Amino acid sequence: MQVVKYRHVKNTGFISFDGKTFVYYLYPVTHNRSLIFLLGLERFSLLSKSLAMDSENLMFSLFKNGKPVTGDEYNAKNAIFTVSEAMEHFSYLPTGLYVFAYKKDVYLRVCTLIIFFAALVAVISGASCLYLVRRVINRGIVEKEAIINNHFERVLDGGLFFSAADVKKLYSMYNSAFLDDLTKAMGRKSFDEDLKALPEKGGYLCLFDVDKFKNINDTFGHLLGDEVLMKVVKILKSQIPVDKGKVYRFGGDEFAVIYTGGTLEELLSILKEIVHFQVGSINLSTSIGVAHSNECTTVERLKMLADERLYKSKKNGRAQISWQ
Repeated sequence: MQVVKYRHVKNTGFISFDGKTFVYYLYPVTHNRSLIFLLGLERFSLLSKSLAMDSENLMFSLFKNGKPVTGDEYNAKNAIFTVSEAMEHFSYLPTGLYVFAYKKDVYLRVCTLIIFFAALVAVISGASCLYLVRRVINRGIVEKEAIINNHFERVLDGGLFFSAADVKKLYSMYNSAFLDDLTKAMGRKSFDEDLKALPEKGGYLCLFDVDKFKNINDTFGHLLGDEVLMKVVKILKSQIPVDKGKVYRFGGDEFAVIYTGGTLEELLSILKEIVHFQVGSINLSTSIGVAHSNECTTVERLKMLADERLYKSKKNGRAQISWQ
């Protein structure tokens, strides 16, 4: 039996028996005695790879004198994170060389999957953030529109920008600026603003007052007179949809309606509710003049036309509507 022992580092090296090469481990027992453990090359390769966590994707090659003797077919182009260790003192002239490397194609697939899932998470996160931002913006818009259009009840539970207490304060300020204190009809300021926009929107201007209102005040007192005014506004508000028209009070018994959401027939049907009405057992009436924005070129002329038709209703006996 011919035995050839090669120089070793870390008590490891190659040994041959009758032309067959083994990897040996040298374990010192005493100062002049050692135990030698032998492993076949294939067995050594399998054990070396099994120590790794991801052995299936690990490349392991064992070189002897620069030539591969066992393990995977090593190619630097297909490997990444290569680590090598020589069995000799001089690593640049190794008798034995361990080479560990990670398979590049597996690494690229893993990186691709990581990038894909990272992009997916980013897209989902971005979409979620965008959805939340849109919800905040839409809620803010709804709150703003509700406050501007006097629909404070939509945000009384607490809005995005205003608490319930803030909304109540805004509501009080709004009422003071835009609403008639007695009847809760819109005031003169709101009427002027809405009238300016009427030619563009298209719609009807109605002017009316309570017939013989001075006599009612003189006969029954101002308390009943106030009840009459509130009753007129209450009837109209119950009949006119919020998105189609508004009721305005100028002072005394002078009122107006701007109606932009329907036909003349629908408007006349609403106005007939106040041509004759009752407060308690007292029968009351109103005289009304109606003009459409298409009949005039200016809002001043539109007001004059509606006022002329109001006068026409009074002249013809009161308790009627004139629209021609």
